[in-house]
Amino acid sequence: MSPSTHTCALGGRVVAARHAVPDAAFDLDFEGPTVGCNHLRCSRCDQPVRQAPGLSWGATADRLAASADWEALADAGVLTRNPEHRLYACACRVHVEDHDRALGDAEQWDHDEVPPPWRCAGHPGLTLPLALDGVALDTVRDVVDAFVRHAGSPPAAAPAFTRETPTAWSQRLVHVLYPRPDGLLDALADLLDADNPVARAAVSDLYRTTPTLPGAERLADSLVDHPERWFDQPNPLSPADGLDRWAQVAVARRAVWTDPLGSPLDEGAIEAVRHLALHAPSLTISLLQAIARLDPAWLATHAGRIVENTDSEDVARRILYTLRRKPPEAATAAVAMLDAWPGDPEDYRRLAAELVPAVVLPG
Repeated sequence: MSPSTHTCALGGRVVAARHAVPDAAFDLDFEGPTVGCNHLRCSRCDQPVRQAPGLSWGATADRLAASADWEALADAGVLTRNPEHRLYACACRVHVEDHDRALGDAEQWDHDEVPPPWRCAGHPGLTLPLALDGVALDTVRDVVDAFVRHAGSPPAAAPAFTRETPTAWSQRLVHVLYPRPDGLLDALADLLDADNPVARAAVSDLYRTTPTLPGAERLADSLVDHPERWFDQPNPLSPADGLDRWAQVAVARRAVWTDPLGSPLDEGAIEAVRHLALHAPSLTISLLQAIARLDPAWLATHAGRIVENTDSEDVARRILYTLRRKPPEAATAAVAMLDAWPGDPEDYRRLAAELVPAVVLPG
């Protein structure tokens, strides 16, 4: 691959017919909207992988490789049709996808199913200046302005998959620029300090989907040092959520980010999730799960204080649910939260009995 070529996350994704396989060679899977890789290649036969939505099983790899017209095979009854399926084939392997799975993530495949030997063969990066979906982009400032301006409102010429989530087009803009222009990632991180809540929401969602992106480490400090920017603030891009939700998920994902040997790569995020657990007025399940993964004993010991601070029955439920497979810690947390539970004590006893059957609560 040339220096200006980059690859899909997790080796590329195979997708059912309901998901897009983008037409543009530069589009790739960046763990935002669900899209299939449009440039897969087989490591065994070294042939490109072809795909067709709405087609399913019926032909061998040899037959498919020899045919330039799979629709004709379906018309002849060789291939079956299924509007939910997408048929994939190289010269040595056939696969039909009815969901979506990353080729490089073994956990997404059934234990008795060997993933196809395919991987993303790379996508050409775009460089400035350019026009993307009719948006002129000459400088880093243009990119950042477009990132904010089109959060929640993609350009009219944008492909349909960029409308799947509020920030899909904005995130795509960041990921198709490769190598990234000098100063772009710092300029995006500066949006954490922006007065515009759309800007803060958009960049926190970028870090939620791509928590390893340089600049994302600044989000933990922003949440801890400037809670007024995040908590008790509506999210203009997701009205059902608070502005803090995407940010909490991003920091939680960074807290459990490790190197290949399992050593943490962001100690600041680990400190931040503990601070937020004790001081934030609301907590996401992702943040509690991160703490449970990092140090379940700490979560259990501080469970009472966490519930007292949030004054939330939902947080107590989330803590018990998160620790339910760790009986000693779950029992410690159940006892610790008894007096802090803000609702009817009998409701709490029933909840504890359901999620932590072995616990014996005092009284």
